[in-house]
Amino acid sequence: MIPGEILIANLNVGATIVRLQEEKKGRLSILLDKNKLARIPPDRILLATGVLPHGPATFEDFRARAEAAAKNIDLSEVWEILSEDQEAISLEALAELIWPSTINDINLSALVIQLELRSDLFERTAGKYQPRTRETVEKIHLQQQREAENTRDAKELVISLRNSHLPGIMTKHQESLVNLLKGYAVHGEDLPRRSKAHELVEAAIPGTRDLQRTCFEILARADIFDQNEFLELTKLGIPREFPVKALEEAQLIKRLAIPIGDPREDLSNLEIITIDDEGTVDRDDAISLENTISGYRLGVHITDAGTLVPKSGEIDIEADHRMASLYLPERTIPMLPDSFTHS
Repeated sequence: MIPGEILIANLNVGATIVRLQEEKKGRLSILLDKNKLARIPPDRILLATGVLPHGPATFEDFRARAEAAAKNIDLSEVWEILSEDQEAISLEALAELIWPSTINDINLSALVIQLELRSDLFERTAGKYQPRTRETVEKIHLQQQREAENTRDAKELVISLRNSHLPGIMTKHQESLVNLLKGYAVHGEDLPRRSKAHELVEAAIPGTRDLQRTCFEILARADIFDQNEFLELTKLGIPREFPVKALEEAQLIKRLAIPIGDPREDLSNLEIITIDDEGTVDRDDAISLENTISGYRLGVHITDAGTLVPKSGEIDIEADHRMASLYLPERTIPMLPDSFTHS
């Protein structure tokens, strides 16, 4: 490679036409445009054209002509021919199939650019191009289709959230993205996939600084979160809803009401008075007072819900996870289902 030579380099943006400035210490300095330089390893070079342009204008003309020619190349027909044999082919041999009599530096450069764009059809290996199998191409196309659909879903979701609502009918991918945003609103920078959440929040509200707070506000405006949501409960993994099986078991117990364990003394003939506050929902403490021969007998009555809960049943398992009811100023997170305790 000669300083000033036009090269085709494999950069992050794909195959790019550049000029070599110098080679030093095993690295190449390449000129991307008039004032932009980059240093890359030699193995990133896809093609050394051997062309030495007279100046910037000649270089830009070469680049424009090669990029225009690349757009007119259809590799699908060539792939159809070569895919049956599954043999790797050189760039020059591939070019002869497309331009039997007019191969030049512009065409070779254009072909390299298009081969990188159509990596679904050809795989670059050991300086040659291997046509992929039909099965592989089909898989790649399906993956590309899914990625395109996911991109559309993400854009639609962002537009909806920007307007404070969710899409009318959510796709599975949109549901997963909403769950991702919920996770980011709760866990912030501790979330493993936070970079994707960053991307969504910044797309919905460009220029925001506090991404986690903005994420929560976006979800609250879309009624996914309440403005007074207990995010710490979610962060700590404290469940607020009961599993369906636990609720079904509660309804069954409510209908049967069969005590479990040792026999209990029936005190329903006593006048028992609860001592909870007027607004208390769970009335589980009470007293009774009886006249006896020697004076009075004060009864202290504590609800034993465990009498009705089957051991290792769905309610018992859920109660074991929760350990106790959690009383907060705004609400209570119960240990047992309301349909069980309030009846």
